[in-house]
Amino acid sequence: MPNSENLATEAVKDKANAENIVKGRRLWSWKKFSLAILLLALLAEGLMRLAFGNIDFSPPIFRLDGDSYRLLPDQKTQVRQFGRTLSISTDGDGRRITPGAPAAGAPVLHLVGDSQVFGWGLSDQETIAAQMQRMLGKRVRVVNDGVPGYGPLDYIKTLRAIPQRDWVVVLHTEENDAWDAYGLFRHVNVACGYLISSGMEGDALRCALMKSLLLQASLEAWDSFVHYDRPTPLGFDQRSVVAATVLNARIANLYREQQAKRGRHLTFTIVPWKARFSPSWLQRYSPPPFIDAARQPSPFEDDLDMLSYFRGAKSPLYLETDAHLAPAGAQRVAEKLAQWATDIQ
Repeated sequence: MPNSENLATEAVKDKANAENIVKGRRLWSWKKFSLAILLLALLAEGLMRLAFGNIDFSPPIFRLDGDSYRLLPDQKTQVRQFGRTLSISTDGDGRRITPGAPAAGAPVLHLVGDSQVFGWGLSDQETIAAQMQRMLGKRVRVVNDGVPGYGPLDYIKTLRAIPQRDWVVVLHTEENDAWDAYGLFRHVNVACGYLISSGMEGDALRCALMKSLLLQASLEAWDSFVHYDRPTPLGFDQRSVVAATVLNARIANLYREQQAKRGRHLTFTIVPWKARFSPSWLQRYSPPPFIDAARQPSPFEDDLDMLSYFRGAKSPLYLETDAHLAPAGAQRVAEKLAQWATDIQ
């Protein structure tokens, strides 16, 4: 007869075998689940490519440049953003093209800024530079020096590279340019030609995944429909008034050298914050902005009083689900700049 010790040993073995069977079944279930998810993702990717072709949801037109980045030269691509198919092209110097610009001989006017000047969410013919070029005709050549993610410190570098004889307008984006002036770190990075948020998992993703339409569409949907708290622009809440004053003084000091050299060839204006004109947009920011944020003075120098010009508009000036300018908003900026540029010779 088996003794109690043998019975105990057999019981332990039976229990271990049962646990192994359960673990094996769970592992097999996870494998089947993972395989199903992979197949669904591949199916979704295939359907999206059938629907959109090889159109990206973000333009793969960026390259690293030392501790910064810039646009790749001679690029021509189509992207799907904010429900529209857009054409995005760059010239041989790595700038977004300005359709209709004269090749040479005319005075040159540079527009310096970030994604608002670049025309994020706009086709080549809808950018501020393109619409301004149509208004001015062939007598002035308008150059788009806008780069998404750039800030005042980058604008200074861009200014120093522009010939002294050329005309320049620096357009500050009220929403984030004061934050960008800290200069301690960049909030965007470049991976596989795409512009991504610094610190996101995309920093480590392989290029094949970065080129996935499913991933790109998911990221765009997240940015458009997930209402995470955005940082309130400096100077538009009680706690940041002093910081905004200090940073604005720092920015002004950086520009004085260029102003002394260029005189009236250099001017400054702003792209107003969307929340000034869309009260519901204020709820997306933290800390809570001033209740009367729409009436707050701009922390940036505005030689052209762009804010007043925006207040007189009737058409929606911003994209519905984003803080960037809509075609009508870019047109509004271009109109004001074209009025200022009438004396350029």
